[in-house]
Amino acid sequence: MFYDFHHFKTLFNVRGTILDFQGVINRIPQNWKNLLNNNVQTCIDMKYNVTRPKHVELILKEKKGCRQIYESFIKRENNSPNRWQRDLGDISKDERSQYNLALNNIKETKLKDFQFKINNRILATKSFLFKINKIDSNRCSFCELASESIKHLFVDCPKVKDFWDILKNWLQLNGNINLNITDKNIVFAWPHESDLISYLIIIAKYYIYKTKFKSKQLSIQGFCALLKQKFKNEQYIAKINNTYDKFLKKWSSLVHPLNTM
Repeated sequence: MFYDFHHFKTLFNVRGTILDFQGVINRIPQNWKNLLNNNVQTCIDMKYNVTRPKHVELILKEKKGCRQIYESFIKRENNSPNRWQRDLGDISKDERSQYNLALNNIKETKLKDFQFKINNRILATKSFLFKINKIDSNRCSFCELASESIKHLFVDCPKVKDFWDILKNWLQLNGNINLNITDKNIVFAWPHESDLISYLIIIAKYYIYKTKFKSKQLSIQGFCALLKQKFKNEQYIAKINNTYDKFLKKWSSLVHPLNTM
């Protein structure tokens, strides 16, 4: 009933060894195999009338990993903001479209994955880890006053609020950038008049999240060190790809302070 290994590879143009192939065959439940073997002709008739889902087509087509599959999930229209309505209130149709645009504008895979987890409320915090009995306390890593949910970690924690105020003042002083701090802006990093502002919000959240694992206090110096690293990485890539003008347009407000740190 099943193709042999070489026939299967030739027919579907997939990578893997005979051990991978045999491992898949061995994991098919025996009662399924019996059912297939007892209904061979029915299965043969069915296989010519089965529509393969989009992601199966991508798996068979893509030879360099799952980037296209990842992008197809990220770019699809979804209703993830609905999960935030209890904490953030109603989310309008216009805000919903901004949610999708903001996520698609993130170029760095690590940051896109980070923001995607926030949007879908699946970023691991102490509140979640406590629920699954991985840690002994759900108290916030910074203030220890409340349960560390995603919203508390990035919005409600008093020490994080102080950090946002310090960051806002630093950006105004060094780059003449007005950072509009609202709950929705922080959580979703809505698109702004400048791509840099949304990027700065995501970097700030990423800094907050990474700092909580290091048992350190939040500081503008720690944030600037991470921001300068991201700045230098983009600068290097822009020079290689001959896109330096685009790089300068994005970072124009902060080029001087970051270069002189």
